Amino acid sequence: MRAGCKLPLVGPHLINSYRLWRVLSDTGLSVHAFGYRVRFPALALALFSVAAGFLFHGQFGDQNQFAHLLKNISMAGGLLHIAAFGPGALSVGRKPVYVAPNLA
Repeated sequence: MRAGCKLPLVGPHLINSYRLWRVLSDTGLSVHAFGYRVRFPALALALFSVAAGFLFHGQFGDQNQFAHLLKNISMAGGLLHIAAFGPGALSVGRKPVYVAPNLA
């Protein structure tokens, strides 16, 4: 193990977390690219980003690791914004807005 690292350099934990990251990033990013049903994948990616940040960049004394931790937290903030407010006006998954005609 490296000094200060919670996981071994090679092992089942690192390999399984890499596989989970690949599945989440591939499906989540492809869903976000089209804007179709983005709330749940954005929430899953935000939770994974925070967990991975604290797991892999939890050395608060090292300035470089702390910067990477803040990067993961800021990415999670953007993903939580997408999870809270949904895709956007120009996405595939938007709901149509009905505007009543003015009869006056």
